[in-house]
Amino acid sequence: MSLKRIVVSILMMTSIILPALISVVPTTVSGQLNMLRILPAPNYVGIQSRGYCSGGSCQLYDMKRIGDAAIDVVLWGLGGLQSAASGQATMTIETGGILHTVSQWTLNQVPSSYTMAYHEIIYGSKPWNTPVVKNAAFLDTPIQVSQAPRILIATNYSIIRAQYGANMAFEAWLFTNADNSRAPRAGDLEIMVELRSGVNEDSAKRGSISNVPLIVNGQLVYRNFDIIMYDSDWTFIKFKPQQGVDRGYVIFDYVYFIEAAKNFLRSIGWSKGGSTADTVDNMYIMSLELGTEVFTGTSTPANINVEWYMYDYVIVTAPKSMSTE
Repeated sequence: MSLKRIVVSILMMTSIILPALISVVPTTVSGQLNMLRILPAPNYVGIQSRGYCSGGSCQLYDMKRIGDAAIDVVLWGLGGLQSAASGQATMTIETGGILHTVSQWTLNQVPSSYTMAYHEIIYGSKPWNTPVVKNAAFLDTPIQVSQAPRILIATNYSIIRAQYGANMAFEAWLFTNADNSRAPRAGDLEIMVELRSGVNEDSAKRGSISNVPLIVNGQLVYRNFDIIMYDSDWTFIKFKPQQGVDRGYVIFDYVYFIEAAKNFLRSIGWSKGGSTADTVDNMYIMSLELGTEVFTGTSTPANINVEWYMYDYVIVTAPKSMSTE
């Protein structure tokens, strides 16, 4: 049976089961699907991650745990630009356990990457010696790609404002070893899947994939994604939807995109830091991260005004060889 048919079957089963899932602890359903609900987080109402810059003084990170995951505003792009930035970002667990994110800034200088932040929910072993947040009985990280189950992401969100630009994106780090105390380096991969895009990146487009199965608002759909690639100390691959979702419930299979990344890297003969497409299965999935990259544009002053809500976020695992009968 083809990979795409297996993925479609798992997606459909997940979409049927999820509306009845109310537990916030790992749950096994149908004997093969395991689910961990991150949001809503009703036991953590009032928890807030806050970052700010004022008068040259900044707080760029503020990691706060919410059960088996954490939220962090991650204003990584403002490092070294503290004196040129004014504003704040908050990620707050509000009534009912939903996540409300607001990011408002004035920048008199923009980052060279034109990306100032990744307001995110973190599960697992994020690099840079970030504290590990996970439920090892559900999904223990780091885990080798070859040993990992299928990993499906289900999320319900609404983008309210996105000035200058913001995406909604999921990513994982794939490391050549299991050491999350270090920074990414040559041979490592960052593989991102956008559900909603925020900026034009045609100059970095290297290809595309077609007819990717997703569930959008309860319906099976097939969407096309452009492949964006950046090479720095590590290799960053982004799957950019040709038709995004500004608001709604989306379910997708992340492992499907890892396979697509391997095929793409093989097609271009990628080799870096001792890694090739054929060694990706030996890499370690470090962390699972979902949130918004906040883009600044190139002009100054840059006025940033981003707001979004996330109502549901569930991580689902299934055997790669799961029967579709």
